[in-house]
Amino acid sequence: MRHVLFRRVLGSIVLVLAAAQAHAVSFSLSTSEGGTLYLGNATDEQSYFLLDTGSSMTVLTRDTFNQLKKQQAVTEAGLVVAKLANGRKQRVQLYNIPLLSLGKSCHFSNVSVAVMDTGHNILGMEVLSRAAPISIALAPATLTLNQCDNAHTAMMESTAHTDAR
Repeated sequence: MRHVLFRRVLGSIVLVLAAAQAHAVSFSLSTSEGGTLYLGNATDEQSYFLLDTGSSMTVLTRDTFNQLKKQQAVTEAGLVVAKLANGRKQRVQLYNIPLLSLGKSCHFSNVSVAVMDTGHNILGMEVLSRAAPISIALAPATLTLNQCDNAHTAMMESTAHTDAR
């Protein structure tokens, strides 16, 4: 009896783990000469992010922000003082982005972002913590996110299905 119960519990655990892994999304990362990891395509600035686990905020370049602002109803979310990598402090405007997409299959809703005149977008812990648990592999360089806010995907598919009728 115990053996049967143990097998059922073990089988349930395996199913739960398999279901959790089925929703994981992996991304190839590119690496700079200095070892910095980047997510996305370097030729598409809007979807190219420096991966920075030391940054609490997700930061968008002004160009990326302006592109998203044309596509979505972006709202101001206040001012904060950000401590930069060089130790200096800077006041930055925060905005709420209704939808931030990483690739075609991983989306985050209501993302708080800072807009700064930097050379690249920064994917910080504001988004990465929502995707936890995450894993970073170095050979090959890969980022795996286990929790994407993909509720909007179902909504878009439902809308497309309704529009097709």
